[in-house]
Amino acid sequence: MASHLDSPFDLERCGPAVDLALDNVNEKFLAHHGVELQKVQGSYPTCSGALAPGLAADMHFKDDVIAFIGPACAFALEPVARLAAYWNTPIITGMGDQVWR
Repeated sequence: MASHLDSPFDLERCGPAVDLALDNVNEKFLAHHGVELQKVQGSYPTCSGALAPGLAADMHFKDDVIAFIGPACAFALEPVARLAAYWNTPIITGMGDQVWR
């Protein structure tokens, strides 16, 4: 996610909610299966269509992520969504309201 953007969707505002949700899912749904999701956090200083896909690629290849939460800005989401579709990796974001045909 983008950091320090003065946006309602930047890391400082959304990050704590993501942490709470992750804790909730781990405790209520996954603990009895012996599975725990872990957060791999990355941020970039601007809503950038150049930085976000590079960060997504690093997370995909180096950290073996199974899903992305964000990006939360349209310029960053478009290239990350294309990569994620190729990798068959889901994205959870509030900005994915555009339909591409």
